[in-house]
Amino acid sequence: MPEFTQEIAKSLYESFFFTIMIAILIARIKIYYMKNIYIIAIINSIGTIFHELIHYIFGLILGARPTRLSLLPKATESGYVLGSVSFAGLRGWQAPPVALAPLVLLPVAYLIEQYFFSYVPFNLATYFAYVFTLVVTIENALPSIADIKVATSSPLSLFLWMMAIIGTGAAFLRVTGAWGIL
Repeated sequence: MPEFTQEIAKSLYESFFFTIMIAILIARIKIYYMKNIYIIAIINSIGTIFHELIHYIFGLILGARPTRLSLLPKATESGYVLGSVSFAGLRGWQAPPVALAPLVLLPVAYLIEQYFFSYVPFNLATYFAYVFTLVVTIENALPSIADIKVATSSPLSLFLWMMAIIGTGAAFLRVTGAWGIL
């Protein structure tokens, strides 16, 4: 690769401005093409698969009995649905972790951010692939409106799960000695 292109790629990588600018550009392209569900589905296909599979897996683990996994986009009155999972036995205590399960993609995004270029040679093309991968991973980690409605359908359960997660995290930080970092 020419030295000039390598320098451009390095300066892009080291600048949050350009990373944010590319992320916004990806978002704008997606908004522009929102009229065409098939282009959006193609752009988001990998992220949608992971998002819905995580719902499905958490549903299986917690006994919510997933009955249908749909990865095909469909139009609704309020827009488009890129994927969904249906459950036969989703109870109140299962709703928050199953609905918010895709949040486990956030640590995956962090690992991508930390180690992507340890495994991929650094150049302009891989820099754009890196930003695209992060945008898609983070975007699909975030709960949809439907996910939030399901998660908050049982406020007491949501509160108890949050307390359990916070308590487990605090105990982990204390045991590992990382508590002092905070």
